[in-house]
Amino acid sequence: RLYLDILEQEVAMLEGAMTEGDSARAAAAAHRIKSHAGLVDAADLRESADRLQREAGAIPAVALAGLQQDLVRHAGVLRERLKSWRDEEG
Repeated sequence: RLYLDILEQEVAMLEGAMTEGDSARAAAAAHRIKSHAGLVDAADLRESADRLQREAGAIPAVALAGLQQDLVRHAGVLRERLKSWRDEEG
């Protein structure tokens, strides 16, 4: 449950940074998401976060928004996978 809460918070921070056009904060949030994804072997989420972190500030906002959508989609898949696993375990 704690991991899911942290994931939600980090994705919300990323979305806030993107809304405000703050590429440095977006890169920092993506870095944290990448680290958290590595803990649970979520390769797709980790790769999306890594790409967004590397590209933040270097590509147009429209392209960065596409990377954000990809990351959010992978976070949602992981969220559902973890919830399903938790329900089975518990």
